[in-house]
Amino acid sequence: MRYSHISITLVLVFFLIISVGLPHGSIYVGKQDVPTSPLPPQAVYGFLIPLPSGNDTTVETMQNSRSRVLVNDLLREKVDVYWTITPQTCLVSPILDLNESYEKMFDQGSFLIPFVGDEYVDALISSIVFDYCIDAELDDWKHPLKGYVLLEAAPILSYKLVEPKIAQHFSTSTRYGWPVYLQIADAGGFLTFDFFLDTETKSLLSSNDYNIFMWPYEPNPARKSEAIKNLLDTEDLNTIRRFVREGGGYVGSCYGAQTASSGFISPFSPLLLSYAYQPDRPIVPFSLVTSMSDTLLKIRPSLLEKTFISTSSIINQSHPLSFGMNISVKDFFSGPWFVYLGKNSEIVSVFDTIVLEDEDEPPVIQKIIGTPNWVTSTFGKGTLALFASHPEFVNNISLLFEQRDWPEDHYYGRRVIQNALFYVTAVSEQTPLFDHWYPSTFLKDIYHKTVGLSLPSSDTEVFNQTIDYLNDYYYCLWTIQNRSSRLMRMYSETFSDSLLFETESRPLLYSYHISIILKDYVQRGIMTLGCLEQLIALDLINHQDLQNSYDELINFIEGNIMESTMIYNRTIVLLDAIEMRLNTSSLSIGEKAKIVEDAREMIITFESSLKYIPQLYFESVKLTRHHWYQYEALLAS
Repeated sequence: MRYSHISITLVLVFFLIISVGLPHGSIYVGKQDVPTSPLPPQAVYGFLIPLPSGNDTTVETMQNSRSRVLVNDLLREKVDVYWTITPQTCLVSPILDLNESYEKMFDQGSFLIPFVGDEYVDALISSIVFDYCIDAELDDWKHPLKGYVLLEAAPILSYKLVEPKIAQHFSTSTRYGWPVYLQIADAGGFLTFDFFLDTETKSLLSSNDYNIFMWPYEPNPARKSEAIKNLLDTEDLNTIRRFVREGGGYVGSCYGAQTASSGFISPFSPLLLSYAYQPDRPIVPFSLVTSMSDTLLKIRPSLLEKTFISTSSIINQSHPLSFGMNISVKDFFSGPWFVYLGKNSEIVSVFDTIVLEDEDEPPVIQKIIGTPNWVTSTFGKGTLALFASHPEFVNNISLLFEQRDWPEDHYYGRRVIQNALFYVTAVSEQTPLFDHWYPSTFLKDIYHKTVGLSLPSSDTEVFNQTIDYLNDYYYCLWTIQNRSSRLMRMYSETFSDSLLFETESRPLLYSYHISIILKDYVQRGIMTLGCLEQLIALDLINHQDLQNSYDELINFIEGNIMESTMIYNRTIVLLDAIEMRLNTSSLSIGEKAKIVEDAREMIITFESSLKYIPQLYFESVKLTRHHWYQYEALLAS
């Protein structure tokens, strides 16, 4: 409901009522114990944003992620946001109708945003919330969030959130895979996300810059020798161990869960397990795990060759990993499973079924049913979220879903991963203070000043050269996409009668899809730079500060494009070599093996572009939103 038709008479009545019992000229009262008379019924204390849940549809999952985007925008503006631990009934008004009020029960996992008592900051908070619940001026989002204004103090036990800053392990053994964690983080507005290539973890992982380390799964094309080699770098593993011990979060699935654990059931398990209870003690060489989680696993090589469909039951529905989710969840399984949990670990869900479509199930499957799937652990000051299965795969990965009957939501896995990102970085359990309030007219005034704004057209040329660079690189990606598609067909024809080699080259298939993903980030980066051009036309206060920010962004983007162009050139050399051999009429076994190796080298080379291209979009959109919100707050305050 819009408020442009509220009569002047009603506004005057509101001000007349509010003026009774308030100091002359006051807009808000600081502490609740200051007024000697009862607070007027129009007092508002902040906002409550529910975590969308209940029908498990794709639209709802998109809304669920959209609420995280709002929260992350607030956190980047240094606004306190709390994540409720228990359900609670509150007196509220819906943001779309501030004249209506009622008691409403909110589920755990709702987001509380108290006012702070500073008019500018509270105008900033309100304008950001209005952008997501009424009118999204910076994008074309079609489904506004349901938000509520708190009409009473809501001292609900909650986690205090901080902005998640993510570093993902991206060594050779994980660079044959799908950038699924990146896509899930992007969908939730977790826009500080960096990849660490081989040997970078020990030099770059710092609690000053990051608060989450993510270790993904081991993709099918990766070789066991590569995975083991990665686990032999004791300095890397001890760096991760120190990072979590000092308060960092850790999220890992399958291979990443195994790495964080205390190993597999073996004669050495008691020794490795002891390190989980001695955070200050560095692990010894050849441990092959970090021993942060006091858990042990088992694995069967036969399970790694197939992708099973699994269902699990959430047995701890009060745990934050379960917020906004159904009791029963469906995802994928292909790897180790937990067989022991120590005192520092907690079960969130257990396996109910594990099936292999159209094939006989290995007998070992029955041993996995009923074992833990989602597990959380503590290590020093840090928190870990570990998954035996692959909830992150339920994110519309075409290679998984195109051949499967999957009537459920293809994006549902985003919910638990985004829960994990908030959970492992949350500061502590506490009850937020609602010490400050405003009359409802404060919000109505902000509504009239900020809702429905539009950016002016702009003739500035600040980003023209940068956009030209991005357009040139877009053509490079188009080239790799088309060449990968053509070479996949040639590869299939060449190896169709081979008993030693697969007839489908997964590295070529991945390079085709990843080029499409990167093209999307380039396009979004160009669009965001267009918005920044329009922001310049607003001639904001502190224009010099803006100009400095723009200069830094330009340097960052152009540096990333330079790195990506060098990666592109190395990729093209490998594609040329593959094509030359595929065009040979008769290939020896050695030459065919060389094609396979070149394809593997090509994807681990090309996929490292993910370290540079998404980040140029992330930095652009963070700067755009920051300056837009500051502009709205200036108008509103």
